[in-house]
Amino acid sequence: LEKKLAKQRAARMAAIEQSAKNDEDLKSSAMADTQLSGMNQQVSKVFATYEGDQFSTGGIYLDGMIYLSRMADSSIKTKKLKTALSDAEIKKQKEAEIIEAEQKKKTENAEKDANSKLANRDIIKNSAEEDMNAKLTCVISLCNWSRNPANASRLATEGTVRAIMQLSLEPSDKIHFYCVAAFRYMSEQPELAISMIDEGAIATISELCSSKTDEFTVTNLAIALVNLTRINGKEGQVVGEAAIVLALMNLIMIRVELGVICVRGLYNLTCVDISYQFIERVIRALVSLSMSGAANVKHLCAAALCNLSDLKSVRPRMVEEGAITVLTTLSRGAETRTRRVCAVILQNLSAAKSVRVEMASRSSVTAAYGLSSDQDPIILRCIGLTLSRLAMEPSNVQRIIFESGISALCNIAVKYPTIPGISQPVASAFQLLSSHQPYRVSIAAEGSVTAIASLLLSSADMFTLQHSLLALCNLLCEPENHLPIIQQGLIITLISMCGGSGSTSHGNGVEVVQENDLIKDFCSLAFLNLSCSPDSRKHIVNAGAISAIISVAKHSSEVTKRRCAATLCNISYFSAGMGRMVSDGIIPSIVSLVLAKDMDTVHYSCAALCHLCCTVENAKLILESGAVKNLVHGALEGDNVTKQYCGAVLSSLSFYEAARVTLCELGAIAALKGLAELNDDVTKQRCLVAFANLSDEDSIQKKMVDEGVVSIIAELANSNQEINYICCAKAICNLAYCQSTKLSVATEGGVHALLMISMVKSVDRVTKLLCVMGLNNLLDTTTIKFMLNEGLIGSIANLSKLSDSHISNLSAGIFNQLSRYSEARVKMTERAAALSALLKLADSHENETQIVAVRTCCNLVLDNNIRGAAIKAGVYASLEKGLLLQDKDTVRQCLASIFSVCTEDLFMEQMAKSTRIPVTLIKYISNSDHSNVTLTPEEYSLGARTLCMLSWCTRSRLFLQTKEVFLLLIALVDMGTKQQTQNQWTATNIVTTKESFSEGSESANSSGALLTSSAEWIAASIRYLLLG
Repeated sequence: LEKKLAKQRAARMAAIEQSAKNDEDLKSSAMADTQLSGMNQQVSKVFATYEGDQFSTGGIYLDGMIYLSRMADSSIKTKKLKTALSDAEIKKQKEAEIIEAEQKKKTENAEKDANSKLANRDIIKNSAEEDMNAKLTCVISLCNWSRNPANASRLATEGTVRAIMQLSLEPSDKIHFYCVAAFRYMSEQPELAISMIDEGAIATISELCSSKTDEFTVTNLAIALVNLTRINGKEGQVVGEAAIVLALMNLIMIRVELGVICVRGLYNLTCVDISYQFIERVIRALVSLSMSGAANVKHLCAAALCNLSDLKSVRPRMVEEGAITVLTTLSRGAETRTRRVCAVILQNLSAAKSVRVEMASRSSVTAAYGLSSDQDPIILRCIGLTLSRLAMEPSNVQRIIFESGISALCNIAVKYPTIPGISQPVASAFQLLSSHQPYRVSIAAEGSVTAIASLLLSSADMFTLQHSLLALCNLLCEPENHLPIIQQGLIITLISMCGGSGSTSHGNGVEVVQENDLIKDFCSLAFLNLSCSPDSRKHIVNAGAISAIISVAKHSSEVTKRRCAATLCNISYFSAGMGRMVSDGIIPSIVSLVLAKDMDTVHYSCAALCHLCCTVENAKLILESGAVKNLVHGALEGDNVTKQYCGAVLSSLSFYEAARVTLCELGAIAALKGLAELNDDVTKQRCLVAFANLSDEDSIQKKMVDEGVVSIIAELANSNQEINYICCAKAICNLAYCQSTKLSVATEGGVHALLMISMVKSVDRVTKLLCVMGLNNLLDTTTIKFMLNEGLIGSIANLSKLSDSHISNLSAGIFNQLSRYSEARVKMTERAAALSALLKLADSHENETQIVAVRTCCNLVLDNNIRGAAIKAGVYASLEKGLLLQDKDTVRQCLASIFSVCTEDLFMEQMAKSTRIPVTLIKYISNSDHSNVTLTPEEYSLGARTLCMLSWCTRSRLFLQTKEVFLLLIALVDMGTKQQTQNQWTATNIVTTKESFSEGSESANSSGALLTSSAEWIAASIRYLLLG
């Protein structure tokens, strides 16, 4: 509806205007004369009415020429001009009068009206030309006045800028010419320039630039705009409200050759101390212009961006707008000064922590790498700082490594390692990058080792050396990096940096006179990390680094001492270099470190001593160095961990016979006793090992027992580890060897421990063997009763069943010793298992075991109190085997045992009935000439008398009346006759008493016949067998 009403209103207005125009044509002739006369009068009064001060001395200037050139006047001239220009208001005021006059003269003065029109037009034209000339004169005057700096203040206060802006709208090239010149001159004066900015002249200049493209206009307007950018504090206004950036960009598009001038204006806008609104427009313009243009333009763009990079608040926006990407373009193939500015920009931007991650993501590392190939030290310093700052962000590390950031740092480090301003940021960057464990191998692979070596060899700056050493230490944490580091000769470098109190010399001859404690500390850390790899230890030793480490270990810093102790501990594992280490003095150094206040240092030192005391010579050196006192003190007074380490060294030293007495004299036994009470299985085990080793020394066995070691060993046996059992068994076995302390060893838990280990805990045969040996050593007159009460017989019976010849032999020996004591013999016969085990031992394939077991059986048979139980258990078989052994003592004892059985008919009956002892006896006597065994008269007599007694006994005679026996006896008689003839045997040693016969032999005694010859005994045997 509003649109429809608007159309109707426009149609009505058009009709009214058309009617007014028609009426005007009719009235024009009547008005021409009156208007012409009035106009001429007004023209003549234009200059006459001026009342201003022509010489600028002050006054009222509102009616002056300058202002009249741009301000409307109430004169007739102005009204005429406005009428010629179709002023609707004036026409309406005169409409009524003109219509009436024209109607009267319409028909009469038609020709006169036409002439009047032509005359009016000429007058208007002439008047307009005169007005334009006046304006031209004004603009020329203003242009000339603006050239003099003295007029600037007055021109600024009197509105000159507004006048020029008004005049620039006139359709006159000449006026435009002087307006352009005036703009330029005014822009050179700060006061007028400020007025131009405040009055909005920049928009007017922009319009002129768009309408006029001639060289003079465009160039001067460009200069004017650049001059306006020089005004401090107005940057935000000219960029935001006046849009000067757009105007400068348009000028560049109009004339490319104005690029340097326009970019200078943009540069001026960046020369600020604080940011301003719409500054991002400047950044975008600079980024856009940096992509193309001449070298001068690029340099100015770089310089402008450098200025902006100094503003902390602008840095994030610069990165967002792509300033980093532009730097790569600007620096590529540019002059040194431009590349330097680009490097400074990177440095400034990287100072803002908030933009570092985004910088790395926008290829700042690539830009830095491109600039690192330069030889300019300023550029290299800036790049070093940039990369070191970017490396502070963990998320940037991967990009720095894989976008050639390491190569850039290497380039810088190799070129200027002696300049602290360059070497410091590079060393810091290496240190920061190498602190990230996943990338250390990649960092070393990129060539950083060479750069670090260059810094360490050439730099004299402490900051550089410290951070380079830290970077090296970080890289050494990875064993894969050790070989390239060693190949670069950095071990020798570290050795030189660990030098004495004199000076530290570097590859370029620079000497650092004053030592730096931190340097030595870092060197110790580097050696520590290097020593962690087994393959690197030989290089450390072969390079002679032990002396350097020992030198550093004398440092007062506890941290340094700890690292040196740990390094020496690691290196001590390299057994092939033990000789070189010892010759370099490693043992005295480690011994001195045992006294350190830091417990970790003591622990590492003890561990190193454990490794080093692998030879007798080294053990002696450790003893001579006074380590034992320190170790004993640590084991007694230190914390639990320290006690464990000190105990380990004492245990290791106890392995060597030459050290045992010294250890005991210096209090090692007391220390080990205290360590045994710790709640640590490994420490207890080491104590047992030490006790076992020390107990092997005869001179200190009694001392150990007197100090109560046995009970401690017995208590330590309550574990679940086989090695503890074997050590316990060894210790007790050795201590049991001392004659004066056997009872103490037995009663203080030695017997119980050995029995428990052998019977219950241990499954190892060696351990069981040691237990049996210990029991064997303990058994004597003083301990027999206690050991019997502890169940020795049953335990030995069980142990003897093991299929081990050594255990069987020892078991047989223990049985044999027990058979010496009547109480023991009784207990043996009371336990069927013991007799069974003994008889089984008598059947052993081992000759020595068999001999001992048979003799034990003989001891049992010879005891009248237990003879029956022994015979009942089957001891005859063992006696029979004993007759066949090659041991004369055993055979003689068997003969005596068999003869002792002949006191009872039952025993003789059992012998004749169930064994072949009679036959064996006959064969033994009869084969004496045909074997290596030579019978003594006593043996022969015992055998003959035994046969006689068996033949005399009615109950046993029956089983001897066999063909085999008779034939053997006849042969024996023949052999005995020959021996009697040859040797003149006598029977003086063979005496038959009443006690020799049993109670049932009264008839023989009553006969009163005393046999005085062995042959007679044989003859008597034959007689008894034949005649009864």
